[in-house]
Amino acid sequence: MWMQVLGAAGFPVVGEEFPRDWARISARNPRGFFESSLREGINFTTNPDPLSGARLLPDGTQDCAVKIFHRGLPRTERIWLDRVLVTVRDWRSYTASILRFEAHERATFDDTRDPVRVDPAVEWLRENLLTLRDLAARRYPCRFVTREATLADPAAVIGATLAWVGGAFDLAAAVGAVEPSLGTPASLTPPWVPPSEAAVYDAFYAAVVDGKPLRVLAEMQDLEAEIAAHPSRHRARASAYAGGLPI
Repeated sequence: MWMQVLGAAGFPVVGEEFPRDWARISARNPRGFFESSLREGINFTTNPDPLSGARLLPDGTQDCAVKIFHRGLPRTERIWLDRVLVTVRDWRSYTASILRFEAHERATFDDTRDPVRVDPAVEWLRENLLTLRDLAARRYPCRFVTREATLADPAAVIGATLAWVGGAFDLAAAVGAVEPSLGTPASLTPPWVPPSEAAVYDAFYAAVVDGKPLRVLAEMQDLEAEIAAHPSRHRARASAYAGGLPI
């Protein structure tokens, strides 16, 4: 969503608008998304591009927008991090989205692969921790926004964010790129997630809303360590997740 917003605002976008596997997700993501090989991080393994040889240089590309996964951010050289915009989705909505997507894969494409054996809530925790740890260590300019707030009030959230990014931009076009109707219609509180764990997730989301995401870094790290210390318990949770729920 934010790549489309930035592109509509007038920022050059790095990546394909319709990846090669577009047909597999068109029903679930009709607007598509922008991705490139740089999603795994901008470093000597991805820049220059190992296939095409195309190379980005820091000078002259400060206004470009590129999508980077959570795991790619720590792998990105500091010189490329002029502004980092992090979108956080509520963990309940994220869980519901993952379950719906995998159900769609199985029903539509007769997907016989083993389902992903990672609880979406734990995946959400670990991915956000990658970003929090990297930000705490390198302290680059970074802004967190929630997906829910962006959909609820696009003009306010996008306007403030683009002002933070700086430069010239088309606010009306950027706001027009958001379609609230495409948001996930419902969320899910998984019965296999203990209340004490859910409380940490909720505390992090609240900290993002308050603009202070690092304030719960210690609690997030403690929770990750506790989950890692009980692999048998996590395997049982993963099995419950893999069974899916009627949502």
